[in-house]
Amino acid sequence: SGQLYRGSKPVMWSVVERTALAEAEVEYQDYESDTIWAKFPVVSLARQVTNVEDGQPALDPKLTQTSLDLLEAHVVIWTTTPWTIPGNRAVNYSPRINYGLYEITAAENAFGPQPGEKLIFADALAEEAAVKAKVTTNRLRNVSAEELGSLTLSHPFNGLNGGYEFPVPMLAGDHVTDEAGTGFVHTSPSHGREDFDAWTDAASELRQRGIDTAIPFPVDDAGFFTKDAPGFGADREGGA
Repeated sequence: SGQLYRGSKPVMWSVVERTALAEAEVEYQDYESDTIWAKFPVVSLARQVTNVEDGQPALDPKLTQTSLDLLEAHVVIWTTTPWTIPGNRAVNYSPRINYGLYEITAAENAFGPQPGEKLIFADALAEEAAVKAKVTTNRLRNVSAEELGSLTLSHPFNGLNGGYEFPVPMLAGDHVTDEAGTGFVHTSPSHGREDFDAWTDAASELRQRGIDTAIPFPVDDAGFFTKDAPGFGADREGGA
């Protein structure tokens, strides 16, 4: 027998006509967008294993002990759509990419990354990222996909107007490459099909980790930020 289910998915939307658009209705223009680099602090190591004695979830002690230095690090993302950051709920990595832990040894600017900070990059993009950030780095060690999957991060806006205090998990994603950026993709399930699929595909695992899988709606049908984007919607200073 046939079955019906009710769900949701991202769609192309016109804020002028306030209606969904088909792919064939969209015409693209060349546009030079603003880009940002954002640091997500590592706040915990949370890889779960099954306890052989009672079958209950437990932390992997070996991974926890060998990865403690990552608690001092940041995962760095690069995006050409900075307005999607309020909707961020995860960061994706690829098990096929080689990653490393890098320490800043010198910085040209008084702002941005400073000496002593530890950042995680895809190895193929670390040098390019350092040049653009005007810093010098020293590669400390490899960071495995297993380690990345164990990390829980903090949102870069954590605390802004009392929001963004939720955990940000690291998720494996087939769409992640090391062709540009940092080798990580910031994931906003409200703003793109790949992000939406990555988030919903991991929903069961996330719930087991105690992470709320509800998808926020940070932008309304007129293109304005909502209450799901604290500090940018009506709750911002001077907001309507």
